Amino acid sequence: MKKMHSLSFKVPIIISSIIFITITILAIISIISSSKGIRKATLEGFTATVSGYSSMIDMILHEQLLAIATYSQSAAVVNAVINTNDINIKNEAIKRLKDFGSVNTYAINIGLADINGRIILDDVNSNLEGVSIADVHPDLFNKMKADNYKFTFDNSTSVSSTTGGQALLLCGGLKNSLGNVIGLIYINLNLSSVNEDFIGNLNLNGRITVANNDGNVILSSDSERIGDTLPDVYSVIKTSSQGIIESYYYEGDNGKRSAAYKNVSIMP
Repeated sequence: MKKMHSLSFKVPIIISSIIFITITILAIISIISSSKGIRKATLEGFTATVSGYSSMIDMILHEQLLAIATYSQSAAVVNAVINTNDINIKNEAIKRLKDFGSVNTYAINIGLADINGRIILDDVNSNLEGVSIADVHPDLFNKMKADNYKFTFDNSTSVSSTTGGQALLLCGGLKNSLGNVIGLIYINLNLSSVNEDFIGNLNLNGRITVANNDGNVILSSDSERIGDTLPDVYSVIKTSSQGIIESYYYEGDNGKRSAAYKNVSIMP
């Protein structure tokens, strides 16, 4: 007992305890620092990935804006809106629109409408003739009309009556030689094909999602999520163009998720 109370016994024990505690604290600090470093690198990776996909979606949408601007300059197309009762002019316009559609990978159908939105002809689905864009896509029509018939994307998807898949409508004004708007031209984009080509076939430990500013999922690497609504935590996208959501729960998933987000520039 006297030996246990002697300095020769206590000092090594105290020193060993201090060393052990110090090593333990340093190990904990090192683990925490490493975890933070790994998490930071992971989130930075998310940010780089989502930035790349945002640019890709912008590129696809920009190509379609260039395409519809080109189509709207076609004399055959303009003449069909001016001379709606001339069957030869109508057939020539349909042929021209079919030519456009044959080289546009993501166009389901391309068509023309009068200034009030009533479809005059469609290159694929003649049953659409007489249907009103203003009635079927009122938000798009009113937004486009308010912006002097500028080429405008719808802010929500629709189900294509031609393919039965998800589609996105792009529409804008047709002008005569005097620069006056005389009708409309539209492209219905095949989002199912875009999803399959760029997102749906990815083998990810996570998910790539494209949603509108109402949180409705338009594209997703998990096709079953298309049409779903993002969790409330994503409401931040309305006030911030890009950033990171470090931790949130997603219904149906086990555990927490992290995400990076960035707005698509061409549409909300």
